[in-house]
Amino acid sequence: MQIMKKLFYTLLVGIIVSSCGSDDEASADTFVGVWSSSLIEFSGCDGDNLPLTCDLTCISLRLEEDGSYVKVDSREAGNEFTKEGTYTISDSDIVFCETNGDCTREAFVVTSNSLILTFTDDEDCTSIETYAKS
Repeated sequence: MQIMKKLFYTLLVGIIVSSCGSDDEASADTFVGVWSSSLIEFSGCDGDNLPLTCDLTCISLRLEEDGSYVKVDSREAGNEFTKEGTYTISDSDIVFCETNGDCTREAFVVTSNSLILTFTDDEDCTSIETYAKS
């Protein structure tokens, strides 16, 4: 009977440990495509911390299969800002490196049709950008 108990507990622990695997991790293919912003929120920033609601043309983020990206920000009427460079994905972060060498690390949550990027700067200003896949 003791052997059966040990075997049962060993199998139980094995099942629990294997079920804690990373089935929910996003593949690189999940990121590839064009993402359009739907909401930008700020907290801990100087000035206005109210959510900024954009139409689906406010910020466009194109992530390519080869690891390159283009981000077009048109929040200010008449001014369009474009950033280009490369991106890499780790467990819970995505690092964007512009062609000029400036890099930012952002936490992400991604599904097949939504992407949420969170970035906190040196002054503890946090931006949360929510995107929908176009």
